[in-house]
Amino acid sequence: MGVEEPICFLCDHYIGAWRCEAFPNGIPSDIKLMKHDHTKPYSGDKGILFEPTPPEEEPTPPTEAFKQTGKDFVELCLGLSQCDSCKHYQSEDFCKAFPYGIPLDIMADEFIHDDLHPEQETDILFERRTSKDGN
Repeated sequence: MGVEEPICFLCDHYIGAWRCEAFPNGIPSDIKLMKHDHTKPYSGDKGILFEPTPPEEEPTPPTEAFKQTGKDFVELCLGLSQCDSCKHYQSEDFCKAFPYGIPLDIMADEFIHDDLHPEQETDILFERRTSKDGN
């Protein structure tokens, strides 16, 4: 079974880092994970829907973009990660340990965050969320 690439990468409104003109603060997971067809309206999209990038302006293929940034694909890992059960996880691909974006190898559980990560600038490690944490 092949993996489909998110429609966002092929859209003329895509800005990068999982943001677009319709959702400048972050594309909703339903659209990123292709649970919603964004050729149809979605709450909060300001009437801006998917439009294919014109052929002369096609973006860098997603696989190249992932190699360059190492973080753009993180959102597709939601629900499959140690991060979902961590008390420091904030939203989307951000947490107190990685305020500028959680590295893909952590989101994909290829690096267990019991030790400091090479890209980490804080000393915060994974701590399992409990009911006392209010999350």
